[in-house]
Amino acid sequence: MPGHDAYTPLVQYLQGLPAEQRLVTLTFDEIKHLLGVPLVLTARVTTHYWSASLTARRNWGAAGWTAQLNRRAKSVTFTRGAT
Repeated sequence: MPGHDAYTPLVQYLQGLPAEQRLVTLTFDEIKHLLGVPLVLTARVTTHYWSASLTARRNWGAAGWTAQLNRRAKSVTFTRGAT
């Protein structure tokens, strides 16, 4: 099952979305609420963290989602089934 360590609640949230929902944007605060802890600095400033890191591959990537950081909006957009 996807979801590794601290990011399991986020992966469970994504997996719980309706199958027809292809896109969701979460603010850093919303992610913090899901995880119960603030995002690490790397997650807040590095696009690679969300798109291609080991963390990404083991978690939302393994669950069939890609992620794109929007630093200005302090949010991450997850897309289901994107390659």
